[in-house]
Amino acid sequence: MILDRNPLRATPSDSAHFDFDTYVLLREFIRERTGIIYSAHRRAVFENRISTRIQALNLPDAAAYYRYLTFHAARDDEFLQLASVLTNNETYFFREATSLEAALGWVREHRTDGEPMRILSAGSSSGEELCTFAMLGRERGVDTSEFELQGVDLDVRMLETAQAGIYRNKSFRNTSAERIVRHFLPEGEGRRVRPAIHRYLSFRWANLVDASTLRFPHKFDVIFCRNVLIYFDQDTTEQVAATLHGMLKDDGILVTGVSESLSAIPFLFDPERVDGVVLYRKLPL
Repeated sequence: MILDRNPLRATPSDSAHFDFDTYVLLREFIRERTGIIYSAHRRAVFENRISTRIQALNLPDAAAYYRYLTFHAARDDEFLQLASVLTNNETYFFREATSLEAALGWVREHRTDGEPMRILSAGSSSGEELCTFAMLGRERGVDTSEFELQGVDLDVRMLETAQAGIYRNKSFRNTSAERIVRHFLPEGEGRRVRPAIHRYLSFRWANLVDASTLRFPHKFDVIFCRNVLIYFDQDTTEQVAATLHGMLKDDGILVTGVSESLSAIPFLFDPERVDGVVLYRKLPL
């Protein structure tokens, strides 16, 4: 899940739809339900995105939309639609690949014989991150069947793309021609991840601020949560980090984005530098 931080990409919505009190109610509803923070200087972006759902439901104003989200029988389905318009999933293959390579080297070194290497992409968006990790493994001689690769995300539309495994040109901005031929097949106007990779990937919906949606029958060797925590406030970051800590094996690692740090919560993870990349090793509580 990657949020658009550029307020210039949206035009202000019709302010008649949003009185200040309703704006605050909606902003806090979204923060509590998703962890997503929209600061005051991004109010225009926020209102513009909410307005698309108000118009889709043919509601008169933001106050009516807030009532819909809190009382209507279809409120849970609408929450999923809202989550999709609030995120801007700007991702691509082989993004910050050095972090993925460092995590791959770490898990191969520390794996238990006979056990699959269990990897979770928390905030997987449309799946490029998890696909890239599998591709890097194959390039280094690791059979994809040795992994259990799972991704979760808040945006149901992005999950549909991940599950289909078909991507357009913008996903390949950092992918060499050799890798495109090696890992993809032509598919209409896009490219499909080769079945030898994609059949080992699994994606489903989850909300990182709702631990009940993050239940798995096993713990993970590696969890990627890259370019997600930076958009949460400190309390939400600690909450999500604690949840992910509990989902890791005792010697597991958490991988964040290059611009993210868990230095403010040192009691959960011990940072280790591996091949120039900071990996966060789980500490016992």
